[in-house]
Amino acid sequence: MFDLLGLIDLFAPLSPGALPRSVLPAAQSVDTKIVLHRTVEGQHFQATYLERISDPATYSFDGTLHLFLIGEAFARNSELLHETYEPGPLSAYDILQRHRRDSSGFLHAIKGNFTLIILNVADRQCCLYNSRFGISPFYYALDGTRFIFSTSLAAVGSCLSARPEVDLAAVAELAIFNYPFGDRTYFRQVKMLRPAEIVRVGASGLQRETWWDVRTLDSAPLYPRLEALELGSELFHNTVNRFAHDVPRVRMSFTSGFDSRATLAVLEKDHADLLAYSFGTPGSMNVSIPQQICARLGVQFCPIYLDGEYEQVFDKYALQAIRLSDCLSTVERANYPYAFEKIASFSPIVITGLFGSELMRTFQSVGDVISETLARLNFAVDPCDEFRRIATRHRNVGYFAPEILDQAVDEVEADVAAVLAERFRDMPPDRRFYMFLLTEGLRKYFGAEVHMERPWATTRFPFLDDDFVEFIFSSPFAGVHSRTLRPTINNRFQSQYFYAWIIRKYRAELLDAPTDHGYPPSDLLSPLPLLKIGPKFLHWKWKQRRTGYREFKTEEWTGNLYGRYLFQTIPRCDLFSQKMMNEYRDGTWRKNWPEYAKAASLKLWLEMIGLN
Repeated sequence: MFDLLGLIDLFAPLSPGALPRSVLPAAQSVDTKIVLHRTVEGQHFQATYLERISDPATYSFDGTLHLFLIGEAFARNSELLHETYEPGPLSAYDILQRHRRDSSGFLHAIKGNFTLIILNVADRQCCLYNSRFGISPFYYALDGTRFIFSTSLAAVGSCLSARPEVDLAAVAELAIFNYPFGDRTYFRQVKMLRPAEIVRVGASGLQRETWWDVRTLDSAPLYPRLEALELGSELFHNTVNRFAHDVPRVRMSFTSGFDSRATLAVLEKDHADLLAYSFGTPGSMNVSIPQQICARLGVQFCPIYLDGEYEQVFDKYALQAIRLSDCLSTVERANYPYAFEKIASFSPIVITGLFGSELMRTFQSVGDVISETLARLNFAVDPCDEFRRIATRHRNVGYFAPEILDQAVDEVEADVAAVLAERFRDMPPDRRFYMFLLTEGLRKYFGAEVHMERPWATTRFPFLDDDFVEFIFSSPFAGVHSRTLRPTINNRFQSQYFYAWIIRKYRAELLDAPTDHGYPPSDLLSPLPLLKIGPKFLHWKWKQRRTGYREFKTEEWTGNLYGRYLFQTIPRCDLFSQKMMNEYRDGTWRKNWPEYAKAASLKLWLEMIGLN
């Protein structure tokens, strides 16, 4: 299943229809021909959910236990090498049987991007189990004697007995860091399930624990370089093909970079059963390069042009983006629901190169996945001390009311301490940075993307497969073993070498096509790669600056949306500053459009759910 809202009352029977089906946000976007809307209820609980007809059964009941499976779980390999294909993701029945046999250890034998909900009707207990990296958001609240849980923050908020209270610390963290930390959400009464977390609720209250520690990745010994190249390429080949094995047809994102090209190189799928896609403005490298490669290979390719047609429907998909992500995303990312809806009929499964750039290569996403402020905190000797200096400077900057930070500064500092200064304090800065990525940054940024795509497809990402991540921490050329945010030139190209190795091993004809870095993968395999790569890379950078090249035209698309929707109501004086309206009127917001989008998206989302 991909959307769920559930409610259990620990002491009193529920009245029929206690859960409104209409609050499931994905229900407004799905094709009812391929999606089922189901309801399960008992005396003390009710649950309503959406699942695809093509999915293995995502709900199971054995007379005592109800199990709901959100996302997908696969059987874990006992060995890193020689993975054999198994028939796709596990069903809810399979997982429930594993739980019956070993209730404390069954999670270690499965992997994937999933959340499990197990209800014990006899004891009136509910347990939530999250996967190791917890990419897709899941929310819960203990509201008196009622426990509410959902894939949607807005849905949980709508079921609370009192009006949801906006969490000012979460708003402050959005303003400073791009997203709230830890289990914090925009509602004080509601929490987000953390990676590898178990939440148990019963008559004795709510308890939380973790079943796996991300720090264990750091203790793995390194493979010799050649062995890592061979082992990793085989493991990646097996992982990608396992993800494509259980369905007749597959969609795959195919951009102009390295991650998706490596995926295409190993994918053993008939070309008629594969649809590649990418999006960008007409003529952009993100579309033209993969389009040329697919034409040469005979692979079906669907360009998603973000042009006049996209601009005409931008409002619809921008509002979908923030509604489906509960404002973990912004209106700028409207292209994701737009693209996924366009090609939804081809297959319910999409394989992407997500997380490859962030984990396999030196990190280059400062400003998006990680804000510049977060990067500074990660490398500060004392993150809390550094935060206090940042908070002082940040108070009167941006589009949120300065009083928010005054009221929330102590809570935000406690969150900074929890996610940076305490849990990973004994690690060197570069390693601490990757621990932060795996527990916070990747799921808060890309989790929003995966989550907003859920009405149209299940997204599978082999670079974040549990077994493959273990390999990454054991491979000497991966980004985690580089200087991270201050890499050497050798760091940068060494981390890309693995991709070229994979491509040469499985589909060498992909080596010579250019990438959006200005050079082809084949250059990385040459005897003196920097002599080939350097001039091409510098020329590419110069050409981009000279021509003003852009893949997207975000300011133009969002500007019209703001004019139509943003100031229909007066902003809440306790959340947004007057600067927000002033800069829109004089046009200066365009100089700082990413920051503006955070405030604008939150205002639009709060209005959408009736809280502004």
